[in-house]
Amino acid sequence: MRKIIDKKLYDTDQAMTLAYIKTGGIEGIYYAYEILYEKIDGTFFLYSTVGPDPSMYRNDGDIVPVTEEDARAWVAEHLSVEEYEKLFGPIK
Repeated sequence: MRKIIDKKLYDTDQAMTLAYIKTGGIEGIYYAYEILYEKIDGTFFLYSTVGPDPSMYRNDGDIVPVTEEDARAWVAEHLSVEEYEKLFGPIK
């Protein structure tokens, strides 16, 4: 998915996937996905969608830019300490 926000392009195909979470589920089929991306310039964004597989629904989701602080908080909330440190380095 590609989206322009505040004159900046956010493209899920050009950014690096850092992490994702899958929540919910209607009858075990549909889930809500949140995927954290990092652009080549170091900026972060979240892509959210609903479906059995996020790659099948790339045009139905939403992109929200987030600060590095927000990206770190999202990872800390949803992933393990080891995964956090793999993405952002050791916690001091």
